Amino acid sequence: MKKVIGGIISSFFIFGCSLIPKVERNEIIQLKENQNITMERLFDYNNQDLNSLIAIILDSNRDLSIAKLNIEKSLSGVTLVNSQKGLSIDAVGGAQRQKLAENGTVPPPMNGKIIEVGKVGLQAQYDIDLFNRIGALTKEAEYKGEAVKLSYEWLKLNLITQGTKLYFYYNYLLDEKEILLEEKEQLTNIYNYEKERYKIGKSTEEILLQFENNLATLDANIKNNNLNLKNVEDSIKNLAGNKFDKEIENILAKKINIDDFTMRVPEKLNSDLVINRPDIQYYMMLIKAQEQHLKSAKAGFYPHFSITGEYGFEAMDLDKVLQKSSLAGFIGGSVYLPIFHMNALRANYKIAGIDLNIIIEEYNKAVLEGFKQLNNELLATKTVTENLEIYDKNYRNDSKIFENNKKKLEIGIISKYDYANQNLRYLNSKLLNKQEHFKYIAQLLEFNLNIGNTEYVQGGNYGTK
Repeated sequence: MKKVIGGIISSFFIFGCSLIPKVERNEIIQLKENQNITMERLFDYNNQDLNSLIAIILDSNRDLSIAKLNIEKSLSGVTLVNSQKGLSIDAVGGAQRQKLAENGTVPPPMNGKIIEVGKVGLQAQYDIDLFNRIGALTKEAEYKGEAVKLSYEWLKLNLITQGTKLYFYYNYLLDEKEILLEEKEQLTNIYNYEKERYKIGKSTEEILLQFENNLATLDANIKNNNLNLKNVEDSIKNLAGNKFDKEIENILAKKINIDDFTMRVPEKLNSDLVINRPDIQYYMMLIKAQEQHLKSAKAGFYPHFSITGEYGFEAMDLDKVLQKSSLAGFIGGSVYLPIFHMNALRANYKIAGIDLNIIIEEYNKAVLEGFKQLNNELLATKTVTENLEIYDKNYRNDSKIFENNKKKLEIGIISKYDYANQNLRYLNSKLLNKQEHFKYIAQLLEFNLNIGNTEYVQGGNYGTK
């Protein structure tokens, strides 16, 4: 009989192996390496107020709090899967009243002798994970947990980038407001001079109307500037979950010079920077998780073995249940053979294989897009850096011209009217230079985001190391 049972199990083992569908796995893309750069400080800038602001955002952002809870949830998921492994022991107990008839027990309304059956004890089961089904499921849960952590890191980097960009934009707007007010003052002076010239016939009404339009436009720009300052402040507070509004206001009250922001731009990049980016590694962890899911699905084609045992008290009289003579126990093995739902197993395995290839293609797409973005951002960063050098040179020249005009005014070579016009041109050049500096900062931050630099953003570590 033992040989017959063994032969049946062996037959189903071989039969199960023969029915496993073949799954064609897609290839994972490989990128050519470029010149390597180390993840040292690319940003030569450090500001304690900005570090404090980012620390506030990371500590209180709602989306990041949800991401942390998802990490905690994923860890519990691993524990849950692990609980299916090994020995499980449960307490069992119960009591029943039955009637005995000639052919066995019958429901109470029927005639017969009433008996009471009671039991209390321990029940144990040990599933033999011979084909590593539970082990694969545990690995799957662990890799998915790693994917959740990487998603958290990518979100954190995006928040750091967004918070830093808003901080510099706010300070740019403060510069813009200051320059616009100076421009209004100078334009008002020129307008007043022009009105005097108009009185003596040296100007025209059209020129005065044009000045009025320019002043009205400046007033509108100043109003828009105030609105933008309020919107940026509210956006920063919203990033921090509106928990530390007063602290944020105190940080924003300390104006900084955005011209001090610099960064080392490498000539080439290593493709590993793309592959190791948190959002790309997220897909790699999903691939590894799905590979384990496929292994678990494959184990479903093979027999499942388990050992079950029970030990405790059992008696046909409730008063005698806990007596020593009522002690009883048993132990035995069981085999589960997947005979009648092989089609479902095959379909499930094929679906798992297709899902694996879908994730691989999503990974490949993300790598290619990431590499393209990184190259584009590197090119854009080099371009904006070169352009900034030109704008800085132009601004230095305009500053020198302005200083020369100031001296000319002092010695009476030029009039106040001409000086005001020259000053207005200088202020326009100054505003343009500030705009280019902010554009430069925004581009550097985008570049930093695309290289996946989670350790440093503009020089501060924000407690993330």
